[in-house]
Amino acid sequence: MEFSIANVFSHADFFGKFIMIFLLGMSIVSWGVIIQKFLYLRNVSQMNDRFLDIFWSNQSLSKVTSSAGSMSAPLLDVFRVTHKNFQALPQETASDEKVAYVERIVRAESMAKVRDMESSLSTLAIIASSAPYIGLLGTVWGIIRSFHTIGAMRSASLAVVAPGLSEALVATALGLFAAIPAVMFYNVFAARIKQQVSIMESFADELMAILMRKQ
Repeated sequence: MEFSIANVFSHADFFGKFIMIFLLGMSIVSWGVIIQKFLYLRNVSQMNDRFLDIFWSNQSLSKVTSSAGSMSAPLLDVFRVTHKNFQALPQETASDEKVAYVERIVRAESMAKVRDMESSLSTLAIIASSAPYIGLLGTVWGIIRSFHTIGAMRSASLAVVAPGLSEALVATALGLFAAIPAVMFYNVFAARIKQQVSIMESFADELMAILMRKQ
């Protein structure tokens, strides 16, 4: 008989089918998050690079926002919020108070953008850590079914054992199929986010220095 996942699924009991469907669902969710996060982080990187070009090519901070237009870049949002709040400070505000205030604004807005970039990563982490164990549960269940069938049929022939073992191994494979991409892309995205955080921190330091020189 030719092997197929559909054939194994059709011979599985309710619990075995539930585990297979659940793991398949986890895999679909994982790939959905991977595609969405890949496109999002690529856009963030491109928009931040474009904004930095605009920022450093303008002599006046007041012209940066108008030059950026409707661009959607985390660094632009950090700049807009920080510059707006800095301009709203009373002229008589002491220098050290301005520094502390601007630093709080920059850090708060930067952390908000970091949280946006890190969103959905926890989903990949959960799938990466739990899918193999759910697959293992399916494996154990399939083996238990095989032994139960051996006892009921009083035969250990391949025809008796094979369906349960196939179910067990397919559950393992589905668990790994869901977990491996989640682990790989979690680490890829974490590295990209770390790179963007480093860029954001450097920009925040430069922006604070520029604002303090203009006070």
